[in-house]
Amino acid sequence: MRDHVEALGEALKRGDTQGARDIIRKYPMVSHYDEAFVLAASRGNVEILKMLDKDGDDVIHTDKHQMYYKAFANACEDGHCETARYIADNHKQFLPQHMLLFRMYQFGQQDYVDEYAEKYDKVGYKRRCIYRAVLDAFREGDVKSAIYFIDLYDPNVTVKDFLKNFGPDIIFDPLFGGHISTMKCLVEHGFDLSLREDYGEKRCALEVIIDGSIYTKVRREP
Repeated sequence: MRDHVEALGEALKRGDTQGARDIIRKYPMVSHYDEAFVLAASRGNVEILKMLDKDGDDVIHTDKHQMYYKAFANACEDGHCETARYIADNHKQFLPQHMLLFRMYQFGQQDYVDEYAEKYDKVGYKRRCIYRAVLDAFREGDVKSAIYFIDLYDPNVTVKDFLKNFGPDIIFDPLFGGHISTMKCLVEHGFDLSLREDYGEKRCALEVIIDGSIYTKVRREP
């Protein structure tokens, strides 16, 4: 029943781990497992996530990818590093790798990023994911992370060269928020704001930024 989920949410909100544990033991979250998992992640309660994982094999999920994505995103947004790392370590098969790389680096989890880079060192998959991690960072105005991932993408490629090739993908990305720090980085490295692209509806980059209405067709892949 929904009352059980609401009670769990209240217990998590109070920081009452024992109360949350008792609710799960008394009322297994079979029908509302996904919602309970996201609630626990949002509150940064790793112990409850472990309990839910232990009992979750028999649960019929609405959408595992959506559940873990939302749980991970909420944990990151609320600054729960340990929770985000737990989800990344135990459910990474359900999450976009570029998102994991970017968030783990933001949280200072360098070992996670290094392990990934070493594992996929000679696989094209690595470059595609890291390329997308660069875009994730620029979308949020996190230039430091973007520059780190550019170097990881290819140590022989300078920031200027990367932006020369993929700058339009950043500017004309529908999720780009027009962050000043990103724009400053682009301009400092020689990106031409008067550049026009077909998938920007023939508008120049500056026009796209000013009117805030970004349209894109299929983005190029490296």
